[in-house]
Amino acid sequence: MDDDLPSASRRTILFIRRIGAHQLRTQSNSDMKPEDDRTQKEDHDVLTHNMILPVGAMGIIGVVLITFLVFMAARWQDGIATDRSLRTAVTMLDQMHRDMARTTIDYGRFLRLESDRLWPMDGEWLDTRIGHPITTTHGYDWIIIINGDDGFDYVNHDGKRVDIDPAAVLTPAIRRLIGLAREPRAEPIRAHSGLGKFQGEVQFVGVTRLSEATPGSPVLDGTVLLLATALDEPAMAGLSSTLDLPDLRIVAPEEAPPSHGIPLIAADGTALGGVTWTKESPGQHVFDKALFLIILASPALLGLAWAFVRRARDTVLIVMELERALHRERERAGRYLSIVGSIIVAIDADGRIELVNDRGCRVLGRRREDLIGCDWVAEFVVEEERERVAATIQELLQGERDEVAPTEYQVVARDGERRAVAWQSTTVLDDAGTVTGILSS
Repeated sequence: MDDDLPSASRRTILFIRRIGAHQLRTQSNSDMKPEDDRTQKEDHDVLTHNMILPVGAMGIIGVVLITFLVFMAARWQDGIATDRSLRTAVTMLDQMHRDMARTTIDYGRFLRLESDRLWPMDGEWLDTRIGHPITTTHGYDWIIIINGDDGFDYVNHDGKRVDIDPAAVLTPAIRRLIGLAREPRAEPIRAHSGLGKFQGEVQFVGVTRLSEATPGSPVLDGTVLLLATALDEPAMAGLSSTLDLPDLRIVAPEEAPPSHGIPLIAADGTALGGVTWTKESPGQHVFDKALFLIILASPALLGLAWAFVRRARDTVLIVMELERALHRERERAGRYLSIVGSIIVAIDADGRIELVNDRGCRVLGRRREDLIGCDWVAEFVVEEERERVAATIQELLQGERDEVAPTEYQVVARDGERRAVAWQSTTVLDDAGTVTGILSS
């Protein structure tokens, strides 16, 4: 029979309770060893180094990613603005072509109706009925009637009749349009419009024929009406304001046209240059402002990142120190338990061993690792007392009582030897007051 007395068991259990209730916050600073201070400093340095690098890298990557996304959005917005400007310019040129063709055919039809009756037409009549209306209403610069021999029967420039050498006007592109107008066709007479260059300026030109080669007609076969307007600086400035295309202008053929420009090709296929304008960059303006704000906000973001690192580092250090303190307490409790002369056994809610001291290992004749997890009643209580001991343990686990009076029952060692032990048992509670096990000594 074991020599442990009930009073000794009670003192042992009270001693263990005091160990379990020991709080880390009451631990004196004198308990800290110099090596603990060194360990804390090393942990502090390692954590700072290991955390600041990834957090700093993530912060930098985040700033770069935001900048990239803003840049791509700005590029997308600039692309939309460029496409819109390009469509506006193309629409403008197409509209000028259509207006030129329509005006030319309208006045050509009027002259054809009047030609048989009034030919050759009087210059003042043409000024009044043709030159002045076209100049003032449509803003065209040139009104020329060219006969079948390529002579000029009438020339009006900016609302005034002028004399001009036909060779200065009849460039290859203009001759191409005149040739198209003179071609005999089955369909009704129509106007031909296109680009040409004379008098040193790029011109929008419209040509339609006035004669139909009918017998007895006083109009010489091949006579055509030519209207032209120059794409000069005043004209481009007006279009620039109307179409909201900044700095709309004509560039020479030798100049490389920008990617957003429109090439100008004469009627004979000759390159006349291109139409270009100052590219709108609303997205770039937004990006510049956003980049400025990002640069201003970067120190604040880095400061927040550093604050996060410090807070996380301090939290981890506290957890690590608590773990070390808990480990020290467990080692200390283990040392206390190992020197206690009584058997100490902790049983969980399933009735299995979760803690046993050295004295218990010696009495049961087994190693601690072999005992942990074993069913206490089924494997170590003698058969004739198992029912009584199991009932007592169930009462404790179900909370029917906090502790039982000292009781004696026999346990079986590994070699089969029976040892009578006087036991004092009490419940172990968690923070919520729920029974989680039994402590017996």
